[in-house]
Amino acid sequence: MASLIDITPATESDYPLLARILSQAMSIDPVSLCIFTTPPYDLSVPEKLGTMMIAREAAQPNSHVLKATLKATREIVAFAIWSVVEEEEEAAEEEEEGEKAKAEMEMEKKDGDDAGGPGEDGGLPEGINADFFMMYLGSLGEKYQMHMAGEKKKKKKHAVLNQLHVTPSQQRKGIGSAMLRHGLKELRLDQLPIWLVTQPRGRNLYRLFGWGQVDCIEIDMSVWKGVGTGFGVHENPCMVREPGSLGSN
Repeated sequence: MASLIDITPATESDYPLLARILSQAMSIDPVSLCIFTTPPYDLSVPEKLGTMMIAREAAQPNSHVLKATLKATREIVAFAIWSVVEEEEEAAEEEEEGEKAKAEMEMEKKDGDDAGGPGEDGGLPEGINADFFMMYLGSLGEKYQMHMAGEKKKKKKHAVLNQLHVTPSQQRKGIGSAMLRHGLKELRLDQLPIWLVTQPRGRNLYRLFGWGQVDCIEIDMSVWKGVGTGFGVHENPCMVREPGSLGSN
């Protein structure tokens, strides 16, 4: 499949298309079903939030937003967002940036609540369970700090795979694997520890490329969706790839 796609840097004009891929890939995921109060087939709100999140991640220092385009049709069918976090002397600044981002999201939540939805104030889009969303972001941050920072919060240089999504119609064709190979080799991330959080269905792919599970985020979905709705405890695997780990070539 790698010979059938081009992997190139994405531009800001691509972000809405990337958000659509994200929304389609995650439309029936339990976390998405709790974040969004709109029906799963209505992707307008997920696409708005996805565009916001992609732009935020792309704006971080040492960030790489890559897209996979089919050579035959020029259709964008996948994307990945990698970032590199520098070591100790910049760790405090990185942590400050993380706290700043969380504070900004809290302010956007408040703005959205006050305004009753999106608008010029830049609040979260209407149709989002903001309490669940902020809880989930907080859980992601806690696990990251626990595993990628020492007792004094001094991080060693490492990378983060923030996003990797393939449009559903093109899944299981090797595109995700091609995106991983590109990041590890072309971005020269193979010699860095790499952190990611995935869904259970993505765990085996990352294991093939040398990631190992170090923790998981557990969420009792029945608390948010109601008892007797068929929702139980959901797990998001937290995984780290150590430098030089063996994996698919």
